Amino acid sequence: MPPLLEVKNLGVTFNQGNNSINAVKNVSFKLDKKKILGIVGESGSGKSITAKSIMGLLPDSPRSCHIWRDFV
Repeated sequence: MPPLLEVKNLGVTFNQGNNSINAVKNVSFKLDKKKILGIVGESGSGKSITAKSIMGLLPDSPRSCHIWRDFV
């Protein structure tokens, strides 16, 4: 069975003028059925940006994310 959630090489970059800021760089993980995943880190480490990118809430954010759903 495939993982419920699989994220591969997630990266989010913000542009400020001539500067590019890597908010998240090369994040990969998977979540298998009946498992719990926690994302922890210091303030400003990219936890919320990671979650928003996975949910598709960031405009123009390329991502490789596969979500498997079973609605039975």
